Formats: sequence, C-alpha cells, structure tokens
Amino acid sequence: MKFIRYFLVLFFLIITFASQLSAQWALVTYPDLGKIKCIAAKDTNLFIGGEGIYLSTDNGTSWNCLNIRCLPWDIFFYGTKIYMANFFNSLFVSSDNGINWINIGFPSSGGLVYFYCVATNGKSILFGSSGSQYGNYLILYISYDNGAHWNNSAFGSSVNDIAVIDSTYIIGTNSGPYLSLDNGASWNLVDEGLSNEVINTLAVSGSNLFAGTNDGVYFSTNKGVKWNSASNGLTNTHINALAVSGSNLYAGTNNGFFLSTNNGQNWISVNGGFTDTTIQKLAVSNSHVFAVTNNNTIWRRSISEITEIKKDKSVTPADFALRQNYPNPFNPTTSISFSISKSSFVKLKIFDALGREIATLVNEELPAGTYSRQWNASGFSSGVYFYRLQAGDYTATKKLSLLK
Repeated sequence: MKFIRYFLVLFFLIITFASQLSAQWALVTYPDLGKIKCIAAKDTNLFIGGEGIYLSTDNGTSWNCLNIRCLPWDIFFYGTKIYMANFFNSLFVSSDNGINWINIGFPSSGGLVYFYCVATNGKSILFGSSGSQYGNYLILYISYDNGAHWNNSAFGSSVNDIAVIDSTYIIGTNSGPYLSLDNGASWNLVDEGLSNEVINTLAVSGSNLFAGTNDGVYFSTNKGVKWNSASNGLTNTHINALAVSGSNLYAGTNNGFFLSTNNGQNWISVNGGFTDTTIQKLAVSNSHVFAVTNNNTIWRRSISEITEIKKDKSVTPADFALRQNYPNPFNPTTSISFSISKSSFVKLKIFDALGREIATLVNEELPAGTYSRQWNASGFSSGVYFYRLQAGDYTATKKLSLLK
C-alpha cells in the first residue's frame, strides 16, 4: 500500500508538471524555407512563406509544399480567394486553397519592384511596395480590373501594411497612415493623435482600427481620422505585429507577446515558453495563435489557454474606483473598467441625458478585484450618456459620448 501511495503521488506530480509545461508557447517544426517572410491563417489553414510557400491544416504539425515558385511576402484572404504578394514584381491569386495559383498582375516602374503587402475589397486590388532594384519606388499600385491594368500613388516612404473596412482603405507607411474613401483614387494623411508616424502594422476588428507603431498601439473608431493611444501595460512599445481574434487583440513587440481583451485599454504579457521574445509576425487560426520570432522560429499557443490567463488575483485594489470609458467618444462599443477593494454587490448602469436607465452591465455580488465591462450602443443614437457604479457605500458617475 505504501508503494502504491508513493506511485500515485509521483504520477500526480508528473501529470501536474506536464500540464504546466503544456500551458505555454510550444515550438512548431516546419520545413526549411529560409527566412520566414509571412505567416497567415484562416479557419484551420495555416500558410507560411519564405523560399516557397507551405500549407498546414493541423496547426503546424504537418506541412504540404504548394506548387509555385515564389518568395511570398504577404497573404490576404478575401472570400474564397487567397491573394499573395510575391516579393519580386508579381501578384498571385488562388481559388482552391493554394493548390493552384494564377499570376494576375505585374506592375512595373522601369525596374524590379519589391512588394510588401496586398489587400482587396473585391472592387480594387492594392499592392504596396517597399523599394526597387534601381531606386526607391515607394508606391502603392491599384488595379480596378483584376490586374489587367495598374494605377499608382507615390507616398515617399515604404508601404508597410494595408487595412480594409468596407469600402475604405487605410495604408500604413513610414511617414504615417493614409486614408482613401474613394476606392484608392485619392489619399489623405490621417495622423491626428499619433506620437509616431512609422506605421508597422494595421489590424481591423469590426469598425475599429488599430495601428502598431514604433511608439505603441493606437486605436481609431472613425477609420483613422483620429487616433488614441492604447498602450497601457505594454512593457515595450515597438510594435511589429497585430492580430485580432473575436474580442481579443494580440500584439507582437520587441519584448514579447501581449494580450488585450478591451480594445487595447489594458495589456498583459503572455510569454511563458519563448526562448526569443522578439515577435516579428502573428497569425490567428480558429483555435491557435502563431508567432514568428526574430530567430526565425514559429511558436503556437491555443486561444482558449491565452484568454484564461488572468492578472495576479492576490493583488487587491486599495480603493473603489470607476475609470473613464475607453474609447471616448466611441462607436458603437466602449469598455468601462472599475475596481472594488472588498466583496460587494455591484451595479453598473447606463443612463441617457434625461436620467433614464437604458442598460445594466453589472448587477451581482463580486469579489475584490479589477473588472471591465463592454457596452454595445449600436441601437442608440449619438449623444451624451452617463454610467454609474454602485458598490456597497461607493457611488460614482461619469459621462461618455456616442458619436456615429
């Protein structure tokens, strides 16, 4: 019996240790394709590109080499099509999950042009360049006829990323973000609120737009017309990559991977298991987040595991507090954070300008801690509203503005 008891204890310790090891980033084995230039995921499909392009349908466990000679630099999904920016002067599209590819464009500026990014909204295709063999052709090419003809716009600096919101395009360059409301025919610099003009990466979540810069993450609710800082909790503000999964926002920085569940209002680091924390690229599938690091390794972690990570519960807030909602003004969602220093029955409600209660976000007993709740005001008109927190004897009210 004594031996059995010792064996059970040892078995429990092994299982516990194994589960702790699995609850961290895991290294993905992938084919030798030189430097990884791009990684992209949709549903259960994961693509990586370097000296060739590979596809995995089992979260990076096995890989298939796709039948195309190329140097992929960016992949963009639109409907059932996959668009791929080949580094040297060509654009490919696949309609069968990468099995076959068609070269649909070969824009030229008198030399070999290097391309970084591609995007489309189904009406036009945008193809961003980073330079040329014979000079700095820092140009955005636009085709309105599926690559038969190309127009171009020069920005004077590298086009690093392209974001699409309905019929609106936003491009990120080394000299700021540019906005087009007419399908790429004209562009306007939109940098109000930015402290750094270098836009390394862009991400879209619904109608919300995020920009990763050399000085943190910025957030816009009006397609880049105005920006707000969203970097609280980041220990490194050099942002190399952003990715979105549902209500979660992920950032890859020069000092690790970060998660935000409230539109960048707060960030927490999630770095257990990494041997290199300089995160260059990110991709999100149905179930996993993939990170490419500076030493050319790919790491994988499940989304459910990441989102279960919480801040240290032993840290109890010193006081009751209600914070200003973020973003503000907003459209149509905003996050409201509050802290309670002891277990209390908490009510968090929204009121219109006439003092009428229109929404209840919290109405329950909560233990001491810091919380965040989101209000979706898509069914309400523009205007000034109020939110009130009641927790025990503590009451506080703040104003918020819905701008549609």
